[in-house]
Amino acid sequence: MSEYQGWANYPTWLLKVNIDTEKGILDDVCQGIANGSITTYEGLKDYLSEMCEHTAASGRNRYFEITDLWSLWDWNSVDWYHLFTSYQEDTKELGYLPDAEE
Repeated sequence: MSEYQGWANYPTWLLKVNIDTEKGILDDVCQGIANGSITTYEGLKDYLSEMCEHTAASGRNRYFEITDLWSLWDWNSVDWYHLFTSYQEDTKELGYLPDAEE
């Protein structure tokens, strides 16, 4: 699979775009990184997977909107490390982490 728009591949780019345009999900991801509940790329994948599964089961559509047309191949093709490191940077840039005291 080839690079897409500066991302590892199309599924990685698409998931990033979808999360970034859904403020509630973006907040959840950045807060999870800031408070230490999401500390690795595997943790990010697990968190989003659980949210999508829970949402589908409960009938809520907030997270399910992202993945309702995705196949398992798409989900497994995401470069989770690239996505996680991007959200680590976003967490700092968007002010979810307190400024380091000098």
